[in-house]
Amino acid sequence: MDTPEFSLSKRHRPKSPWRHHFAWLESLIHPSVPVLPQDTRAPPQPWFLRLPLIRYAILVYIIFAVALSATHVVSWCVTHRSLSSPRVFKDWIPKRTYAQDEPFSLLDGMPHGLKMAKMLDKSDYESTTKVQPYWLRTAQKIHPEGLSLMVMITPESWSDLVRLTDHWQGPISATLHIGTEEDGVTIKDKIRHAYQEHASRFQSVDVHLIETTSRSPSVLLSRNVERNIARLYARTHYICELPSNVIPATDLRRMLDSNKNVYGDYLRNGDMLILPLFVGNNRPSLRNIPNHKSRLLDLVRRGEMGLLDPTFELNQGPTNLSHWEMATQPYIIEKYDLHYEPIVIQSKFVQPWCAERFLDRKSACLFSNHLAGGDFWVLPQDFVVQVAPTKPTTLSSLDAVIEDRLYSKFFWEQCVHHGRQLEALGLWYGPRSKNIHTQCSRVIKNWGRGLIGKAE
Repeated sequence: MDTPEFSLSKRHRPKSPWRHHFAWLESLIHPSVPVLPQDTRAPPQPWFLRLPLIRYAILVYIIFAVALSATHVVSWCVTHRSLSSPRVFKDWIPKRTYAQDEPFSLLDGMPHGLKMAKMLDKSDYESTTKVQPYWLRTAQKIHPEGLSLMVMITPESWSDLVRLTDHWQGPISATLHIGTEEDGVTIKDKIRHAYQEHASRFQSVDVHLIETTSRSPSVLLSRNVERNIARLYARTHYICELPSNVIPATDLRRMLDSNKNVYGDYLRNGDMLILPLFVGNNRPSLRNIPNHKSRLLDLVRRGEMGLLDPTFELNQGPTNLSHWEMATQPYIIEKYDLHYEPIVIQSKFVQPWCAERFLDRKSACLFSNHLAGGDFWVLPQDFVVQVAPTKPTTLSSLDAVIEDRLYSKFFWEQCVHHGRQLEALGLWYGPRSKNIHTQCSRVIKNWGRGLIGKAE
């Protein structure tokens, strides 16, 4: 009797080990029932999604994406970010990306008007073409490590520049704004004649000419543009903008030379040195100006002079008169305000440029410097004095309202702009970012949520 042959059917064959361990994968690739509830009336899936190879590819992509995301999250959480190694190298030197071996630049052949229009792109083209740097230029050699005063004047305030040159023999970078509705040729001839006739008085003064249809700040060419022009063409590494009716009461050049190491480091790091501004009930003449702190404080105690921070009440500004009276070393401003406009000594090269969208807003220049990481250091022994009344602003009430609204938006914009820059440079967690963390914490946390509200 033959032994019957038994054959195992497909359902009774032993399962392979890999099929046992990866049964869940088989169920995903070939589900016996829909994984999710489906409408039986729904159309069938596309034919390519029913192919096992396509299903495997989609599954592999999902696993890879999850693994990559998890890797980035773990790396971001555990990686130590060095605060002392920014992503900018100190030895980096800016170079042209084209024709580096040629001694010339394509800018050499560009017309003057086009150059100025590109540099001052927020201003009217016709107005920028009439800007003349070094319209009146001194032939004296200026030491680049010195300090230049920046002054914005008009034909009416030319006498203020003359008074300043009598009291300050250092370099001056002045912008002269002339309106074309006047007899501009006659005015320019008179000023040129006065400059040349008293050459010894103006031996360190450069005058940059600006001609527009109106002398008052306008959208054609704003006062902030004039600040940038005076700064751009100053011949020294350090600059200080002074109103035309203010003069230095102490020897600023001697102060900088004797403290070159300390103050030089401050300025090169982007910090600003504040010169307290004092004003008297009766405007002092040049002979009666106090030139020492002790003499000035005697006048302050008698109520004859006071500390003036523009936009603040007398003796009530962030400069802090009580602190300055007792100070023997520079101190940092503790209660910075968005509208603070002190007179500062700063680097020509380090700080951001003034925002040219504003007609006349010095605080916008200083606010950008502050967010970029610059601190305000009040000088303990030096100061400036206002010797003539401040002329009323020429901005209309409508322009003033527009300026205020622009400035509130500018606050938010600068917080995000400088925050992105500091993060890109690897400085967000370092001491360079302490100012922006203080001023802009609410803006950065709530950006895009509509919860920012007014400036802090």
